[in-house]
Amino acid sequence: MVSLAGIALSLRLESKEFMVVLLILLRILQGFGSCAIQVTCYAVSGQLYSEHQARVIGFIEGSCMLGMTISSIVGASLYQAGGIDLPYFGFAALFCITAMLTNQLAPQSVDGDGDQESEELEDDISSSDQIRIDCKPPTTS
Repeated sequence: MVSLAGIALSLRLESKEFMVVLLILLRILQGFGSCAIQVTCYAVSGQLYSEHQARVIGFIEGSCMLGMTISSIVGASLYQAGGIDLPYFGFAALFCITAMLTNQLAPQSVDGDGDQESEELEDDISSSDQIRIDCKPPTTS
């Protein structure tokens, strides 16, 4: 979101050299953010849906490809409707709305049946500075 808004604002700069350098740096920041989101999706889905891991990863990949396909059409339409700024601020607003909806709709805990183990896990997570996800290698039979 920050890089999208920064890109939109940097298009108004007077110095073309500074604008190009700033745009490249903001695009790199955007790439790091995108990678972090992808890795997080795979790590969390692998832990939560281990029995349907292939299906979930396929759904994530399909969603990403659909987003990449539709984003060009939507971005071009927004550009025609409102100029150079509207696609960037529009997508940044969409990401903010998505983040708020995710925060409201996502379950607060993975194991919501209220057993002792999930309560201890929540206490451990809230009291530690780092969260570590242990990935177990697949077992061969």
